[in-house]
Amino acid sequence: MNKFFAKATAVVMAMTLAAAPLTVSAASDPSAGSSNRTESSSSSSHRSSSKGGSSTSTASVKSTPSVVTTGGVVSSTVGGSYTATVVNGTAVLTPKSEINTAFGLKNGETAAMVVCNTRAGKAAMKSLTDAAAALGLGMGPIFDVAAMATSANGSRTIGSFTQISMVAGIPASMRMEGAEYAIIRVIPGGQINILLDADSDPNTITFNTDASGTYMLVAAPAGYFAALAAINTAN
Repeated sequence: MNKFFAKATAVVMAMTLAAAPLTVSAASDPSAGSSNRTESSSSSSHRSSSKGGSSTSTASVKSTPSVVTTGGVVSSTVGGSYTATVVNGTAVLTPKSEINTAFGLKNGETAAMVVCNTRAGKAAMKSLTDAAAALGLGMGPIFDVAAMATSANGSRTIGSFTQISMVAGIPASMRMEGAEYAIIRVIPGGQINILLDADSDPNTITFNTDASGTYMLVAAPAGYFAALAAINTAN
């Protein structure tokens, strides 16, 4: 990981990526989404598909939707399957009362999240690694995030939704003095987005997202992503 400082290049490279379109999503104050943080965990059954869409294969797992922060344990406001082991926990911060609207749920549907170690195909993985390499970023763990609507008739993956706030724990192997973090996300169709960190906790990354997809935690020298966002806005 120490090598990424030497590899980080001018942020204008972002404007010359030959791969899928890239946008930078500026971080915002997550306080609205974190005001209803709870300290609990849950178990749930869900039907999901690594390819997205509907599925009739049921899986039941014990969820661990929580993240240890410098202020204590933050638990998710949304139940589901949180099995990603490549990061130190994940949780949804947006209040539960807002999730149904954000996901556009129908009558009889319940919101759930599926967060797991990635099962993405080669194309998605290549999109992420190519984008990170072009920007000279330190590459970290990759995990899948899927918003789900469950009902008595099964479950469906919600491809896009109104923005929600999530938090993930940064693995110890990736923490470094003088570094800052972001998420590179690729969604079906190949669009790539950089989701900026909205917290100051060195052990976590809080990010706003509006789509199911494959996520990579990346690192850069402090100030890099702010400069990248400024260039993105200017263009």
